[in-house]
Amino acid sequence: MSFILAKGLSALLPVVVHLLVLLLMDGYKLVRMRTVLLSVCFGLLAALASQVVNDALLINTGVKLSTYSSYVAPFLEEGFKSAWLIYLLATRRVGFLVDAAILGFAVGVGFALAENLLFLTLWPDAGLLVAVIRGLGTAVMHGSTVALLGVMAQGFCERNIHIKPWFFLPGYLLAVSVHAVFNQFFISPALSAAGLLVGLPGLMYLVFQAGNRSLQKWLGAGFDTDSELLEAINQGRVSKTPVGTYLLTLRKMFPPETMVDIFCLLKITVELSIEAKGLLMMRKQGFDVGPSQEIREKMEELMFLEKSIGPTGRLAIGPMLPKGRKDFWQRQLLD
Repeated sequence: MSFILAKGLSALLPVVVHLLVLLLMDGYKLVRMRTVLLSVCFGLLAALASQVVNDALLINTGVKLSTYSSYVAPFLEEGFKSAWLIYLLATRRVGFLVDAAILGFAVGVGFALAENLLFLTLWPDAGLLVAVIRGLGTAVMHGSTVALLGVMAQGFCERNIHIKPWFFLPGYLLAVSVHAVFNQFFISPALSAAGLLVGLPGLMYLVFQAGNRSLQKWLGAGFDTDSELLEAINQGRVSKTPVGTYLLTLRKMFPPETMVDIFCLLKITVELSIEAKGLLMMRKQGFDVGPSQEIREKMEELMFLEKSIGPTGRLAIGPMLPKGRKDFWQRQLLD
């Protein structure tokens, strides 16, 4: 019984520990635990779907298992694993490299857990060393490939407002390549597992360092810009700013009551932007805070104003509002 327990822990525990370490490294608490758990669950489903399709293709094509695992399975499995992360990126639920890495790895964790549980069920006589290699090697590989895809895709996405399919292609091909090379066993499985254990922490450290620098730069520049604009609005000096000049040009296009709504919408948008950045700064200092009731009320008012000014009004004020993906993402943070 203790031997079976040791095999189970060896095959399942390492990749979960890796995920927990990544979450602890997220000083700004960018990722909601609910989203992490959903990502793990999607990884479980992706593993089950992959198993069904892999079995069907192996039976119906007659391809050797070694050939299939090296040249077919990586394309299929990375495709299933990446679907959830692509959805999160496309719907602006990922704002930074750090959360792309964490959520990508979480998908891989779910996939690896399902795959290793299936392995332990189908091959109960496998030795402890095999279980250790699967836990430290194969499982970590599944998490790493999706994390790499997420980081590369986020690198393209954060420079653009609109998502294009080719943003995901380089990361997908890299994930497939890593997966395929791992399955080739050019070196022993034990050495492959050791290489992942050495390389992954260093890679994730570099990703987190780059992500934190980008986040700090965005927080500093964005906070200053928002504060200056809000101060100008509160002191009645907005007409002397470029935003005020643009507002004056809209007076000929919209009735007075719509212009009032547009001005209120602009003010609330800036206030919420400052609130979002403030939340991140507090989380960095160790305060586990969420949106206040006042923020929720402002979010409701914002949605009401957006509906009130209509599609034409929203299009007209587009040039005055933040356009970066991080600025869109911060609304997800407050919502």
